[in-house]
Amino acid sequence: MSHQPVFSEPLAVGERLAELGLTVEALRDAVLAGESARNGCTPNDPPIAPGFVAWQLATRTLREFLAPDGWTRSDAGINTVVHPDGEVAIVVGAGDDRTGLPHANPRTRYARGPATVDAIERNIQPGLFDHLLPKNASDRRKTYVLLICRVNEEVRSELSLPAAVGNDGRVECWFERILLDPISLGTQIDPDSDDAPEPPPIEVSIRRR
Repeated sequence: MSHQPVFSEPLAVGERLAELGLTVEALRDAVLAGESARNGCTPNDPPIAPGFVAWQLATRTLREFLAPDGWTRSDAGINTVVHPDGEVAIVVGAGDDRTGLPHANPRTRYARGPATVDAIERNIQPGLFDHLLPKNASDRRKTYVLLICRVNEEVRSELSLPAAVGNDGRVECWFERILLDPISLGTQIDPDSDDAPEPPPIEVSIRRR
């Protein structure tokens, strides 16, 4: 996956997002909402709080922003927002410090659960055999990850399509990466600091019949 397309120029980013029914504003607002919620935490909050509220508010804001365009929420297995045609979904997740860098290969900060692995397996079904797949849109769904990484005064993010999970359970390869401009913030919170841990992904095990 070393040659996956990386969209980083603003025009290319906007065009690719439009093809997915998205805008830069929708993703940026979600990122900002999450980081604003993180800023509201104090040392008196439980250590898990900053990461949890950042994920929670980013997810909620993305869902609310996209709802008028017909996107719907789904909590089946993983917490996503789903395109009206059912074939594209987005989940919010934490990335490592290579997130948002065009010449790097980011990974998710935490190992992903079986529901995410199942979604990635659907991502890698080759288009050549699409006519053999079930007609249900959820079986053809491509699940993107809105990766967010905060280091000191900068937040970097990207919308990327997972291709493979490493031996440690973290997503490490991508079919494509759509990079957003970094956001400068005034408050310093290092996402790798023990003072601001993030919860592991919350997943519900779904067994296929």
